[in-house]
Amino acid sequence: MVTTLTLDSRDGEQFFPFDEPLEARYVQLRPLSIFLAEGERRRSRHGSGELRVLGEPAGELGERRHDLLDHELGGHWIYTQPDIDRLRGLQGQRYSHRGLMSERRARRGQRIAGERIEMVFAFLQQRAARVDELRWIENLDWDGLPLEAVAVYSAMESPVGPWEHQADWRLSRDDEGVSTLALTDAPRARYLRLVFDEPAIPDGERRASWRIPAALKAIEADALGSGRSILGHWGLDSPRGPLEAEQEAGQVQARQVEDPDSHAEAPYPLMERVVGRVEEPGDTRHYALTLEAPDNTLAFELDEPARDRLRATLHGPQGEAVPLEWSPAGSGRRQAEAVDVPEGEYRLTVTEPPRSIVFLWDGSGSLSNHQPAIYQALNRFAEGLEPEDEVFNMLPLGGPLLIDGWATQPAQVVQTLAAYDGDFRSSNSEPALALASLALAQREGQRAIFLITDAEQTGRDLDAWAPLSRVRPRIFSLEITHGSRKDTEENRWYQDQMLSWARWPMAAIATPSTAPT
Repeated sequence: MVTTLTLDSRDGEQFFPFDEPLEARYVQLRPLSIFLAEGERRRSRHGSGELRVLGEPAGELGERRHDLLDHELGGHWIYTQPDIDRLRGLQGQRYSHRGLMSERRARRGQRIAGERIEMVFAFLQQRAARVDELRWIENLDWDGLPLEAVAVYSAMESPVGPWEHQADWRLSRDDEGVSTLALTDAPRARYLRLVFDEPAIPDGERRASWRIPAALKAIEADALGSGRSILGHWGLDSPRGPLEAEQEAGQVQARQVEDPDSHAEAPYPLMERVVGRVEEPGDTRHYALTLEAPDNTLAFELDEPARDRLRATLHGPQGEAVPLEWSPAGSGRRQAEAVDVPEGEYRLTVTEPPRSIVFLWDGSGSLSNHQPAIYQALNRFAEGLEPEDEVFNMLPLGGPLLIDGWATQPAQVVQTLAAYDGDFRSSNSEPALALASLALAQREGQRAIFLITDAEQTGRDLDAWAPLSRVRPRIFSLEITHGSRKDTEENRWYQDQMLSWARWPMAAIATPSTAPT
C-alpha cells in the first residue's frame, strides 16, 4: 500500500490514522518535498524528526505482561539512601551520564555496616501503573549473605512520597535465587520504594558482605493488549498515562470555592469543610470557630496547592495568639492542633506570605552557546519581580547563592548578574538543589526552584534528596539539549532525572474538628 501524507511545520506529534488496520512487516518513508522559508530556493540540511508506527497488539504479544523496571522499557532507579556507590541502581541501570552499574561492581556484594537502606525506582516516564507482582532475583554465584526481608512502599505524588505501605516481603528464594511477591490488590504506583536492613555479621567474623540482587522486576497487572498498559502510546515523552486518560474521561470538576472574600469584619463561620481562595501574597481569609465545653482541643487540616504555601494563625477569645502544633496528614495535607484551650470564640486567619524563588542554571561548556539566552531569561524574570510579594536568589551550578540574603527589587538581580564573572561551570544539579532547598527552608510561604540544565551529571550527590524531601520546594525544570548525539537510553536518563526533580506534591481547604477532654 502507498499513501501520501501532508505534514505541517509545527512542533509536536502529527497523527495519520488508517481507515482499517494494515498488516505489515516493513514501513518505508520517502520525503517528497520540504518546507522552505520565503525567498529560500533550497536547503542543504533538513530532517523528518521521528517516525512512530502504532498498532494494536494481538495474540501472544497482546496477552504479555511486562516488567516495568526493565531499563529497555523505561524502568529506572532514582536514588538510594544512604548514598552507597554499589547501590546506585541495579545491574545495567544508569547512574551518571557515563556510568552504568556493572556486574563486576555488583557481584562482589556490599560490605555490611549496620545500615537501613532504601532504594527508589520508577517506571516509563514516571507513569502510574497497576502492579501485581514483584520479583527479587539474585545470582547465586555472587558474593555476600542473603537479605531476609524487604518492606515495600508505593507513591503516586513524588519520589519522596507520601508513601503507602504495601507489604513486608520475606525473601524466600527458589533454587534459582528468585523470590516472588504477589500484590493481589494490584495497587497503582508511580514510584516504588524498597526498605531493608543489612544482615548481621556472623558470629566469629570481623567483616562480611551481603548479596546485591541482580535484578528487581515489577510486573504490570495490565497486559499490553488491554489498552491500559503504561507501555502504550499515551503521548510523546510524558508522564500522562492510563490514569490521566481515565480522569480526563471522568471530567472531574474542580471544587467550588465557598469563601472567595471573607475578611476581618465578616469572617466565614467554619463549621465544616470549606474551600477558600487567596489570590496572591498578602491576601487573607478569616474564619470564626466556636469551642464549647467540655471540648478543649481545636484541630483542622489545611490542603494547599503547594506545601507550606499558606500561613495559618489562631487567636483566642481575648485576641491572644494560640500556638498550633503542625503534623503531616498525607496526600498533600497538614494538620494543626491547639490543645488544652478554653471555650469561646476563636479566629483563624489564612494568608499567603511572600513567595521565595531560587533560579539555578548550568554554566558548563556543553551549554556555553546557551548562556546569553539564559542570562536574558534571568534579567526578564527579574523585571517581573513583584516587591513585597516575591523574593529572589540565583545560583550557578557548582557555585554559591549569588545574593547575600534575598533580592526584593529587580535592580538587585540586574546588578548581581552584571558583576558575575561566570566562574562556576558545573553540570551537577544535585548539590545546587540541596543548597537551594536549605536556603528556602528558612523561608515561609511558597518556595520554588527554577532549574535550567542539560542534566548531564558527571557525579552524583544523593544526599541532596534529604533536604529536597524535607523542604519539598516546587521545582520547574527545563532541559536544554547540549547538541551532541546521544543514545536513546542516555537521553531518556536525562529526561527521567528532570521528571524526578520536578514531580512534587501539588494540591486548598480547611477542615475543622473539635476533640473532647
